[in-house]
Amino acid sequence: MHNKNYHIKLIEVIRWILSIAILIHAAGLFATVFEMRQTQFGNYLFMVMGMPHGDALFYERITVSAFLFLCLVNLFHTRMYTLLPIAAYILFEAWAGYYQAAYRYSEFTLYAHVMRYMTPVVLVVLCTVPFRKILSEKARLLSVEWLLRISLAVLFFIHGLEAWLGHPVFADLIIGSANNLAGVRITESMAVQIMKGIGILDLIVVLGLLFKPLQGVLFWALFWGALTAFSRITAIGSTAYIEVLLRASHILAPFALWAIMYQPAWIVQAVPIQSLVSRGKKHQLST
Repeated sequence: MHNKNYHIKLIEVIRWILSIAILIHAAGLFATVFEMRQTQFGNYLFMVMGMPHGDALFYERITVSAFLFLCLVNLFHTRMYTLLPIAAYILFEAWAGYYQAAYRYSEFTLYAHVMRYMTPVVLVVLCTVPFRKILSEKARLLSVEWLLRISLAVLFFIHGLEAWLGHPVFADLIIGSANNLAGVRITESMAVQIMKGIGILDLIVVLGLLFKPLQGVLFWALFWGALTAFSRITAIGSTAYIEVLLRASHILAPFALWAIMYQPAWIVQAVPIQSLVSRGKKHQLST
């Protein structure tokens, strides 16, 4: 059994892991806008609200720049007033994609993006008042554990469903990656059969996350999150790096969940964060 000091340090580690995931996501949105691509927010301003393209781009750049600034502030100063606007903007991005229905299976967008907007919500429970005052460190870690388990389960379920249904984007990723990495030509029908297997495997992961998240399940979730994110680059090329950045939480959330559930001693002994951990501990004890 770990003592209170250990739990305080572990909370600080998890805060850093998830805050970095949020900041990487923000960097992806920032790169999207300033490489003259449009976010769902920008598309909504232009296509739904009928705003002139120049005006939509201007407000999109201002909003995304403010979002990136908030995420950077949150890295060092995690508070309710930084996290709620962050969560709200990411949720709006997901909702705008669902509402505009401009791509296949857009009706699943709110579920497919669940880990992106739930990451700041997890930090609200873990680090901010009133939760910090009414719940012990152990209780907050347990609450966050279940939030992460459920969010990841929803993510794997919906991606597994999309794979089972033969999402054309997933097929393109399989075909493109196989050809670029190994010079292997995979037909569309073969890709569909591979996706059926992926759908079944994702369902197994869902059951593992909800009922018995063994270390192997969590490591697979981390590996699969990284593999599917980087498959954008292996299939399309380096220009798809933004798609990897936007999926940072798919990689770091399983790692955070593993740290919470298995609490390895070495993870709170990371030298670069010791002074920050000490400051975080003093702050908690003084409030």
